[in-house]
Amino acid sequence: MGRRARGVKELDKKGLNQTQCQRCGTCCKKNPPTLHIEDLKYIKSGKIPFTHLITFRKGEIAYDNINKRIIYLEEEIIKIKSKNGCSECIYFDNKTNLCSIYEYRPTECRLLKCWDTDDILKYYNKNRIKRFDIIPESSAIGEIIKEHEKEVNLINIKKLYSLYKKTKDLEIKEKLDRIISYDKAIREYIKEKTGAKEELDFLFGRDIEVILRYF
Repeated sequence: MGRRARGVKELDKKGLNQTQCQRCGTCCKKNPPTLHIEDLKYIKSGKIPFTHLITFRKGEIAYDNINKRIIYLEEEIIKIKSKNGCSECIYFDNKTNLCSIYEYRPTECRLLKCWDTDDILKYYNKNRIKRFDIIPESSAIGEIIKEHEKEVNLINIKKLYSLYKKTKDLEIKEKLDRIISYDKAIREYIKEKTGAKEELDFLFGRDIEVILRYF
């Protein structure tokens, strides 16, 4: 995802070469990690529950932590959620400046050294997990996710929305409204059938009305 930057070595406030984490919390406050194959064990064991995950789908706008810019995703990614209203990781404890799941923190958190980014740069784009690495594709919920992906296709939505902004064509608006209604209906259906609520961001990604604000 994006161009790879070169590793950097930074100096601490005393001007000495930093060799270990200073527990300042800066990296935890910027943007939560994307998850990789090595992190599946924490999800499957329940250490990191579905309620703490969010899916960013192909074609969606996201922030590239390494290149520090907004991009359109070329593939789906799964991330730890941010706290409401900010970019801070939900597992960051403001009182202690520590990670509340440090023992089973994700791979990117283990690799990231702010004073030497070589390790994280080498691995950043590799072995990222997708929803069907966690949920069986042939399961009932897997089939619903596939149908949702087909009907709420972000590449198609982006094209429709761009065209509508240019033309103000009411037929295009009706198409967008139908997609938004479908997205809401699927979420409500799963909520009613399973009681899931916080899991919806993982199962179907962000609500389409939210995504359209960024388009």
